[in-house]
Amino acid sequence: MGVLYRASNEKLAEQLRNIYESPKNSIKMPVFTVESTFYNRYLQLAIEQTPSLNRIQELYFSMVPRLVGVNNSLTSLVFRKISASSERNWPLLRRAIVDGITAGQLNGVLGEEMRKQLSNVQLHTLGTSEREQYTALVQKLVAVWIEFSQFTEERMRRLQRKLSPSQISECALLLTRIGEQQKAYELLELLLDENASSGEEATVYPKGHARPWAMAELFEDALRKKDTYGAALCLEILSLTANRAKLEPLVNRMVEKCNVNQEQARILQGFVRLRPQ
Repeated sequence: MGVLYRASNEKLAEQLRNIYESPKNSIKMPVFTVESTFYNRYLQLAIEQTPSLNRIQELYFSMVPRLVGVNNSLTSLVFRKISASSERNWPLLRRAIVDGITAGQLNGVLGEEMRKQLSNVQLHTLGTSEREQYTALVQKLVAVWIEFSQFTEERMRRLQRKLSPSQISECALLLTRIGEQQKAYELLELLLDENASSGEEATVYPKGHARPWAMAELFEDALRKKDTYGAALCLEILSLTANRAKLEPLVNRMVEKCNVNQEQARILQGFVRLRPQ
């Protein structure tokens, strides 16, 4: 199967699989070692060769974890195919993320990809039960990431995974999507709290920046809701990396959209004037 995988020959790979699974075949490979590799290569080859997310769902659901264990390369491949497709397949995405949680893939590149995939979901395309699943999944993921960041005791510190500024902004956006603005703001406030990123009790990495695209959407959401506090919070975070020219239009929109009095408007405009050109 390894040779066929490298040759990208799905047709022969399917024939080889049928021969191996035939009742007439009396030669079997060790289940948890060689056989698992055999099916893993077949599954990844089949996924790579098909553009259909429904077909990928069928393959994945039928083989994972019964024949193939969850692994980084497989999860990454599924996410890549979902991103490249114009189709939408919530059951496949949800299953890949749930399996990723079980397999401990929450940190690093795959954890970032999970947040990206969930951010790309168009909520209006989901049914009622699917929206409930989306909400539960976001809540679970954010809770786990926060929990791991709070392992500050010496005996638990080796397990700690501090929150990065980019991760915080992405999680805040996801929380806003499911209507949990207060939790989103509590997360964003960590980016402005020096104590959160310094000392032995730190839960946030001191380096890095919030995602501009995530902060832009959070800012727009606050404006739509005429949420002065939320918009001001986003503005202050954006000011950590943006210059005066980029911030001035945002302040003007805040004054226009939110319930900002003259004194508050002067404070906002003064704040922006103190930013670099």
